[in-house]
Amino acid sequence: MDDPRAIRWLAATLLVVAACSGDSGGGGGGPSEPPSRQLSLTALPDAIGVFGASSLLATASEGTNPVPTGTVIEFTTTFGQLESATAGTAIDGGAVTRLLGTGTAGQATVTARIAGSAVTATAVVAIGQGVTITVTAQPPLIGPTDVAGLEILVENNDGSLLAAGTRVRVETTLGRLTDNNPATNAFGVARTSLRATGQSGTAVVTATLQGTVFEGVGEVEIGEGRFVTVSADPSIIASNGTTTVTAEVSNFDGSLADRVLVGYATVRGRLRRAQARTDARGLASVALDGDGAMGVAEVRAFADQAEPASTLVEIGLGTNVTLEASPAEIETGDSAQITALVRNAAGAPIGGARVQLSTDFGSLDDEVPATDGGGAAVTVFRAPGVEGVARIRARVVGTDATASVEVVVSDL
Repeated sequence: MDDPRAIRWLAATLLVVAACSGDSGGGGGGPSEPPSRQLSLTALPDAIGVFGASSLLATASEGTNPVPTGTVIEFTTTFGQLESATAGTAIDGGAVTRLLGTGTAGQATVTARIAGSAVTATAVVAIGQGVTITVTAQPPLIGPTDVAGLEILVENNDGSLLAAGTRVRVETTLGRLTDNNPATNAFGVARTSLRATGQSGTAVVTATLQGTVFEGVGEVEIGEGRFVTVSADPSIIASNGTTTVTAEVSNFDGSLADRVLVGYATVRGRLRRAQARTDARGLASVALDGDGAMGVAEVRAFADQAEPASTLVEIGLGTNVTLEASPAEIETGDSAQITALVRNAAGAPIGGARVQLSTDFGSLDDEVPATDGGGAAVTVFRAPGVEGVARIRARVVGTDATASVEVVVSDL
């Protein structure tokens, strides 16, 4: 397959249907399968740089229904490296992993298989071959008379630098371009702008490297569209723990988006559902369970007419917490600042973790504060009007990490 057009645009989904052989007496020919069991595999994108990554989505079904949640899908590749060789399916039958480039150019044939069966599907990913063009709009949502800046990054997939001054042909389905033939700079970036002309809709912007078939596509929502944010509570869990992942979807005008379908994906842990609809508050939540493996899960949320959003969940990484009181001795009726510092096993601070605090003497202003980017969760201890010693305890929600500190209260 020497034609770069064929390599770049090779369809990345192959559907394989395995039906049972009809003889109930059994005998040779490999394992029998349930009727109409199906598996498809999609790679996005299907061409990456030598150190790039492609998301692999395997979708398994039995007839018109998804396979049971947790069905194991096994992945193998002829080139590159898989982030995970196995993944369990979500409620919609989808299982996700990633193919990573390792610094060498080649063509990877990735095979997905339903564990314990002969049902397989394949996808082809070109690594370090041809050119990758990425079109980014800033902002991606504009009003009907506004302007969006377009940044077009052109990269040789073998890692070599693109010659400065290379021309890129740019076209749009809506609005007007300020320059439809910009040149790349020394970093392989060409810039232009899209000006809305009063029409609402999705402007599909296509950038093509002149003299080649390589192209990239971006979108700008004009006068419509949505925003998605996503968070996990708690953001750290034990290897067999559970967290709630919540996406908030708002419309272009700032109103909350009701009844919008949100899709979720993760390469670590197991989602109980891969989709959920927003409620009247614009919120849609799913549960993420640890599956015994340790690592950081990047959970992504997708909604129609919106840029994807993601959040990180630390799973089973040996969370540590320390507790400090300042000052450690106060007068009756006075107060002290209580700080919980949360770090992972490598000593890096963990932001977004919730810390459950309690005291056997006096009171706390906030009993479940969340850590900031430096891993610190802060509250205030308030002493009563009598002398005593307060033992304040902390536990990082979703883990077994605990700590304690004492504050002495006296009539100084």
